[in-house]
Amino acid sequence: MHLAREAAIARLAATQMGVVAREEMLALGVSPSAIDRRVQAGTLIAMCPGIFRVTAVPRSWMQRALAAAKWVGEDGGVGGPAAAALHRLDGFGPPKTIEILTPRSLRSRDPFLDVRSTPFWEPADRALVAGVPATSIERTLICLAGTVSEERLEVALEDALRRRLTNPAGVADRLNRLPRNQAGRSILVRILGEGAGLAPTDSALEVKVIRLLREENYPRPIRQKVLDDRGRFVGRVDLVFPERRLILEVDSFRFHSGREVWHKDRERRNALTALGWIVLHVTWEMLTERTEGFLRDLRRAYLRPL
Repeated sequence: MHLAREAAIARLAATQMGVVAREEMLALGVSPSAIDRRVQAGTLIAMCPGIFRVTAVPRSWMQRALAAAKWVGEDGGVGGPAAAALHRLDGFGPPKTIEILTPRSLRSRDPFLDVRSTPFWEPADRALVAGVPATSIERTLICLAGTVSEERLEVALEDALRRRLTNPAGVADRLNRLPRNQAGRSILVRILGEGAGLAPTDSALEVKVIRLLREENYPRPIRQKVLDDRGRFVGRVDLVFPERRLILEVDSFRFHSGREVWHKDRERRNALTALGWIVLHVTWEMLTERTEGFLRDLRRAYLRPL
């Protein structure tokens, strides 16, 4: 019987990143004293009250996130930047502190666990993300609006829209069911408004370019525009000012690498040039280290006589 219970615990732990709850072990027939003996022996290590890690399973950030979510229970989940990391949103990696959002009144002594209580909670605010109960993508974005910079928020939002994890209407609908004084509300509303009716950007770098254009008072470029020559497809370009016959191609090694891709890009640029378009390429270095030179070239290209 003892070996059977050990095997049952091992099977359960294997499906939960090595994390098991006291209640789950009790349901398997493990007595409270047997659980305590395992803790004393070091085969179980407490992570949160009533939540343990099986020492045979290597430690990980996901393990910590799951333990925190199990501790908070069905009303709540991992939120904020930690939820953004679980959703794999651009600009967010696993943070040291794991935020928990819940309608319950809970406190934790763990310095790396940030419990945030809210009376405004709906069942739809909770989603299973990579095996971890977390806030839905809409609630995650709303939470980020009140805690991170505007640029990080816009990058995350564009990534969610690009990957079709949500849509502007879905985010706005959830936001509208929260109080008017929701932290970051005005910023999120403005970003949603600025992107209304526009195609999602193709990368985080593209978001950075759009923000720079906005700061420099350029009109809004058309995103992800398909250009043709008398019905013949020429290419899809990142950002375009049609009235100035000007294209901005946002280059990152992630999407613009490889010999074949390099040749196709040159062929497309030749076709665009032959049709009277000016193409400027934008790289990360141009935006972060050589901004002045890029802005000078952009200004000359934009204001050139047609």
